[in-house]
Amino acid sequence: MVTKAVMGMGLQFSEAGRVADVLALGANATNTSITGLSQALSYAAPVANSLGLSLETTAAIIGKFADAGIDASRAGTALNAILSQFQDPASKFRQELAAAGIVTGDFDKALRLLAKSGNSGEKAIIAVGTEAGPALRGLLNQGIGALDELKAKLDNAKGSALATAAVMG
Repeated sequence: MVTKAVMGMGLQFSEAGRVADVLALGANATNTSITGLSQALSYAAPVANSLGLSLETTAAIIGKFADAGIDASRAGTALNAILSQFQDPASKFRQELAAAGIVTGDFDKALRLLAKSGNSGEKAIIAVGTEAGPALRGLLNQGIGALDELKAKLDNAKGSALATAAVMG
């Protein structure tokens, strides 16, 4: 599980402990498991990495998808679709974002602007498709504050894998 996340996110193996900590805390802080989180990362990590998203940001988005009832491979497939469409300037998603006044190559910034856009961003959410759209809507319905709170926890995940292992006995 850790190896796939390390490779997918373009990290060095020296960061395997960090990955294990993020997976452990991410699973404990959201409605997913370590297996579900790592499965989702296996789908989404390469494109997240290419867009410059950190492991923690990517895991936080997947965790919030899980909190909205979209877990494991469905979450990874949805995030992969959203990010792949965001990466393509000619995609319907990017066209609809632009129509809503959201013109940026920074996914985090685009997500924050989409959250603030209200009804004007609805066509962009629909444009990502029937699988990815509900995941994106579920994330936005929880609010950017919830995503930021989870990401802040994951940024401070050091030691979480060991603590989880101790509890599991």
